[in-house]
Amino acid sequence: MQDAQLDALQTELEAELLSHSSLVGCWGAVAQGVCSSPLLLGAHEGLASCAVMAMCKLMLLDVECCDTMAPLFFTLLTKR
Repeated sequence: MQDAQLDALQTELEAELLSHSSLVGCWGAVAQGVCSSPLLLGAHEGLASCAVMAMCKLMLLDVECCDTMAPLFFTLLTKR
């Protein structure tokens, strides 16, 4: 395969992996929702840690996801 074809395939797979119709994409929305809620973050330390870790792992998968979640991630880090 040519480089252009590989790049197009990678872009397509990344979009499909993190779409809201996929399981990974749904978990991304849940993790971001938990991390956005001070009430949920303060209620259970284990939940907060898992949500932040899930968000970190999702940011590794896709640049757009990273761009979206990075401000929230760094906000959470500065509050701790």
